[in-house]
Amino acid sequence: MSAAMSSRGYARDLLIAGYRAQVQILWSRYVLAEAEWNLQRKAPSALPTLEQFRLTLSAGIIEPSQTTIDHCATIVHSKDAPVVAAAVVGNANWLATYDRKHLLAQRAAVLDEFGITIATTDEVIDALSF
Repeated sequence: MSAAMSSRGYARDLLIAGYRAQVQILWSRYVLAEAEWNLQRKAPSALPTLEQFRLTLSAGIIEPSQTTIDHCATIVHSKDAPVVAAAVVGNANWLATYDRKHLLAQRAAVLDEFGITIATTDEVIDALSF
């Protein structure tokens, strides 16, 4: 959502790194739908940019099973379980988010259970140093 709303910043830099094949960007339809819903309410002028991201990075779309989502819901809030489940299915090392209330608050539990580091986009970029 942040990357679609602004042409600058860490979220946009992370997507650009994906375009340059410096990192592999993974999405789920759930994440894209949530971003679209939020942009419709908060920044509808950013919707075309989100669509461009969707088209350009469509190879990275992952769909977790309900079983995986249910398991993730035992670790994180049920609303965020599909996000974590997609990271699990995609064998992600990182899950970039600005959701401090739910996802970032559960970073230790997710790391322990799934080996996935939840971090803000600036933390991901700083850690990967590209």
